[in-house]
Amino acid sequence: MATPLTWKTVQRDGGAEKALALAAQAGRDIGSSFASAGDALTEFGANKTDAATDAFIADLMSMGTDAERQAAIAQADKSFLDLGRVAERTYELGADERALETQLDKEQRDLTAQIAQEGREQEYESNIFDRDVKYEEKINERELLEAETLLGEEQKREDFLTMMAQKREDEVRLMEEMQEENLMDKRFDQDKELIDIEFGKRTKENDLKFTRERSLLTQQYNLAKRNAESAAVSEAAKAELIAEIEKERDVEIARIEKEEKLTQERLENEQKLAEINAKQTAKEGTGINKLMKRYSVNGTLKETDLDQKDVEAFSAANLEMVQNRGITQEAFDKFTGDKVNFVDKKLAGPNEFTFEFRGVTSTFGKTFLSNFLWNNIGGNDETAMNRLEAAILQSENDKKVYDTGFSAYKGLMEKEGITNVSEGTYRAKWANYVQRIDLKPANVNEFLTLINEL
Repeated sequence: MATPLTWKTVQRDGGAEKALALAAQAGRDIGSSFASAGDALTEFGANKTDAATDAFIADLMSMGTDAERQAAIAQADKSFLDLGRVAERTYELGADERALETQLDKEQRDLTAQIAQEGREQEYESNIFDRDVKYEEKINERELLEAETLLGEEQKREDFLTMMAQKREDEVRLMEEMQEENLMDKRFDQDKELIDIEFGKRTKENDLKFTRERSLLTQQYNLAKRNAESAAVSEAAKAELIAEIEKERDVEIARIEKEEKLTQERLENEQKLAEINAKQTAKEGTGINKLMKRYSVNGTLKETDLDQKDVEAFSAANLEMVQNRGITQEAFDKFTGDKVNFVDKKLAGPNEFTFEFRGVTSTFGKTFLSNFLWNNIGGNDETAMNRLEAAILQSENDKKVYDTGFSAYKGLMEKEGITNVSEGTYRAKWANYVQRIDLKPANVNEFLTLINEL
């Protein structure tokens, strides 16, 4: 089969250039016969451009790709080239290449589409086959998915409702358990106090009985000893000695009985006082119960916003003090019952428990979240818990140091001739002192040593 004749297959041997050169030369020769020297130069330039352009286009026609032609144009000497013709001919020469690329792209797209279509048809036929073969085992996947989705949503709703119901039950049960635990703790404390009192009473009674019996035995021993010593004396002297010994014994017995009576009365008074204190404690309660009774009128709690989260926050502070910081439950209940106040914020923010220690008011309790829910222990930060621990442990000691220091301070001032001592001045010095020692225990000697610097 003969090879098609195109510009790509024709190999340039220089004949065309020679022909063009000869023609150009012939033209120049003919023109020189009719034109002047100036016209000959002009015509020579034009002919030179035509010849160079024709030769360059011939070179471009022999190139196989548009990229090669563009590279040749970029490197060519453009002094005698008609760039317009070169560009026009280059575009014409690239038409076949562009058409071929377009055709190849189209064929590739068609092939891809055909393959995809065949794949879809094959998948469709496979699905149809599977559906026909397993029709009774496989239901419509979309309907099954919708059914599973609806069922899952229903289960989620049921689970959520169950969770909320369980949460409410847990909260109620926790509140009841806390109340029962507080009641049991109070009963336990009362029973323990009564047991301690009774044990102490019996211990003292046993000690007194032992003392009395020991004294009687001693008297009997001394009597027997003296009886033995008086065996050799006369009956009159013996009777006189016995009478003296019995008199001493009777005096000792009377003294012991009087002491026993006084001890018994003291124990009875202590027991009565303990019973009164126990009844008062049972009436007033301890901890949060005593704290909240300040909000009651005739035994009925006034309307407050105290809720379970407040109770949980208070319980968290209780747990922190007793379990993590070694505070006794009795000390915690006593301080919170007497010194901690509940602040009902209504709609102004989260409720608070407040206390004052060394002139600084601190708070703890639940915190307010952006979604208007209450957190239970978010407000019990470490700073507040540190001050609460110090207040429980050191409030009584602070009072003693303050009072003792004030008496000593007045004495020092009186020695300097100042009799009218202002407690306000002393109180300012005390405030500077406790601020200096932060949360450490106060010491009267240290305070008096530093008092002139404060």
